[in-house]
Amino acid sequence: AIPADAEFVVHLGDIKTGSTPCDEAVYKKVFGMLRQSKAPVFIIPGDNEWNDCTDPDQAWRLWERYFMRFDRRWQHALPVIRQWEHEENFSFVTGGVLFVGLNIVGGRVHDAAEWKRRHAADLDWVRRNLRRFGAEVNSLVILGHARPVQNHSDFFDPFTQDALKFQKPILYIHGDGHLWIYDRPFAARNILRVQVDQGGIAPPLKVTVTGDKTTPFQFDRRNGQPAK
Repeated sequence: AIPADAEFVVHLGDIKTGSTPCDEAVYKKVFGMLRQSKAPVFIIPGDNEWNDCTDPDQAWRLWERYFMRFDRRWQHALPVIRQWEHEENFSFVTGGVLFVGLNIVGGRVHDAAEWKRRHAADLDWVRRNLRRFGAEVNSLVILGHARPVQNHSDFFDPFTQDALKFQKPILYIHGDGHLWIYDRPFAARNILRVQVDQGGIAPPLKVTVTGDKTTPFQFDRRNGQPAK
């Protein structure tokens, strides 16, 4: 269950397994499930429901139909802004933290030119937000789907340089791998990377941004229950 005190919820992609068809009924079912949340929900695209589908273009149309600007289905006061070129990319500042959501997926490179353009747009979106809000916030949280591996280096390499200049704590939190990882794989040591557990077997991860420089992010993987 979603923690009752959650200010907002983010789904980090993969609304279905990679082996199941990309049928509209799946998108509709997940739409209904997430709509039950009391807190507003933001959704990051995942490869299983887009680029790994047999027809990625049709899958993207379904994603847009059910999940684009999903948070608007709730009344909330988060000051959300969206990237004009990629409306699935969003950002907002709350509690002294800049949150940035990106369409950066794992899986199959279905269109190399599209990947290159999208990664450039992702980097531009992060940089625009850092220019606008970087001086006033205490930390940055990047929300994505993809693991930081080689076929995303055109985003992560320059982002790492930006992180070094930013200096403040950064959390890159993502899905895709479905196993818990907590590490610092980047040259910029102010970036903490977390890969979340598989949603089907674990409760939602509760993240608390503390504002404390030594422990800026706290994680509850078991919804307050002891790990088994």
